[in-house]
Amino acid sequence: MKRRWSLCLILGVPGLLLPFWIQARQPQTASQCARSEFRLFAPLVGKWDVEWTNRVAPGKYAETKATSNIERDPIGCMLTEHFFGEVNGQPFTTVVLLNFGNAEKLERILIDSGHGQFLSFEGTSVDNAIRFEWQRDLGTRRLMVRHDYRDIQADSFATEWFLSPDSGKTWEVVEQAKYRRRP
Repeated sequence: MKRRWSLCLILGVPGLLLPFWIQARQPQTASQCARSEFRLFAPLVGKWDVEWTNRVAPGKYAETKATSNIERDPIGCMLTEHFFGEVNGQPFTTVVLLNFGNAEKLERILIDSGHGQFLSFEGTSVDNAIRFEWQRDLGTRRLMVRHDYRDIQADSFATEWFLSPDSGKTWEVVEQAKYRRRP
């Protein structure tokens, strides 16, 4: 009897939990995402060719080609970008997570091969763009970064990075990218 009861628990509990697991794995629709910006970004899923202008030193820029693949997380309101380019003849990669599931804030997390650490951004709508901002307190000043997504269309969009080394008094463009959907 004890063995039969154990067997029922082993086989029965997973069967009882299966409907909850299946429901949790169902993809959320755009209307279920907490942030309305998801509708704007969802069409960006796909493969992209990128014209990339990148600051390689203060006042010095390199123009190059890159590629990007943007995917939707199958169980949530998140997009993942895998960016592949080259800086000073060396491979450069970036992984970006855009989260539209948090009602309190629009979130972007990034890590790239040039810096090797996670940067966490908060986003807002500003001047016909979606702007993500990051900052670090250096004691006597704040280092600040802005990353704008502009001109979002089904087959193209643009991004711009701005850096302020002096707590927002001055801003310098450090990167521009024009994305075109791959045929």
